[in-house]
Amino acid sequence: MPNPVSIRRVLPNSAEVAAADPTPPAEGLFAYYKAGVGLTYDGANAVSQWDDQETGHHITAVTGSKQPLRVEEGYAGYDTVRFDGVLNDLSSPSFTSEPEFTVFLVFKMITYVHQDYIFDGYSQASETIYMKSPSPQIGTYAGGYGPANSDLAVGTWGVLTVKFASGAGLSGVQVNDGTMTMGNIPSPACNGIKLGAGAGPANIEVAELLCYNEASDSDKIAAVTAYTNNKFSIY
Repeated sequence: MPNPVSIRRVLPNSAEVAAADPTPPAEGLFAYYKAGVGLTYDGANAVSQWDDQETGHHITAVTGSKQPLRVEEGYAGYDTVRFDGVLNDLSSPSFTSEPEFTVFLVFKMITYVHQDYIFDGYSQASETIYMKSPSPQIGTYAGGYGPANSDLAVGTWGVLTVKFASGAGLSGVQVNDGTMTMGNIPSPACNGIKLGAGAGPANIEVAELLCYNEASDSDKIAAVTAYTNNKFSIY
C-alpha cells in the first residue's frame, strides 16, 4: 500500500501579494500608501510609519500611544492599519498641494461616532472627511460643510472617494462604484495628510490610501475604483 501523500497549502504573505499587485492610474497620483508595503512597526505591531510610495510624504506617529496597530493580512490577504478611535493617527509634514484634491480610501468604520475624523489635511478642518450623524453618513468640510454620503455601512469594507474641488457643485463623495453625492466645498486646501484623527480620532481600519493632486474626473474615478476592486474584490 503506498504511503499517503501529505498536502500543505501555502498562502502568500502580504508582501508577496503586494508584489503581484495591479497598479493604479499614475497621472496626478500624489501620495500612495500601498497595502502591505512600507509599514514600520515593532514587535507589538505598533505602526510608527507608513511610507508614501509616490513622492515621499511618509505619515508617522512617533509617540507610542498615538501609533495604530498593524493587522497581519487584515483584508484580502494584505496587512491593514487599525486606528483605536482614542489617540491613534498617522500624519505627514506639511507640503504644498493643489486646492483640488481627490482621496481614495480603502477602509471600514469599526465603530461610528459623530464628528470623528477619518482624514484631514495638515491644519485641522482643512480638507476633512468625518463621520456625520446620522450613522453611517460620511461628511466633508473645508472652510464650510460639503457633500455627504451614507452608502458605506459600519463594519463593511469599501472604497471611499472624496473629491475636493473649487466651484459650485463640483465636490463629491462616493462609495465603491455607486453614485457620487455632489455639493460645494468653500475653500479646499490640504497641504498635508492626517489619517485617523483630527478634532476627534476615528475607530477605523485602513488597507490603502491614494491621493491625487487634482479634482479627478469621472473617468479617473472609475479607473481608480476599478483598480481597488481588482485588487481587493470589494464589490
